[in-house]
Amino acid sequence: MSRSDGTPGGFRTESLHTVHDWTYSRLVTRTVVAPSGDRFSRTYVDSPGAVAVVAVTPDDRIILVDQYRATVDGWVTEIPAGMRDVEGEDPLLTAQRELAEEAGFTATEWQSLGSAHGGRLHAPRA
Repeated sequence: MSRSDGTPGGFRTESLHTVHDWTYSRLVTRTVVAPSGDRFSRTYVDSPGAVAVVAVTPDDRIILVDQYRATVDGWVTEIPAGMRDVEGEDPLLTAQRELAEEAGFTATEWQSLGSAHGGRLHAPRA
């Protein structure tokens, strides 16, 4: 929960250090001061985020794509997805672009299923 001054529960960032910078993400170490005065550091991957599309065809089939993934050195069957790597692009436009690029499909109807941030699921607003 954030306080009225915008700090999350009295925690404040003391320093932010980029360990490594890639094209669309970076490895960052953040040092934080807790309300008690204790300091701690966390290293994490910072990225612009991503979208994933659960596309359902008129005959109720889910569209899947096969993609080579270097992290597992193999092919993975997955729903179309991609990084939000176009600065300022609305997530819906990113989703539409990824569905077209990866699967060759377009959709006439779109519905948000929600978003995740920091391990907490946020339901879409009505």
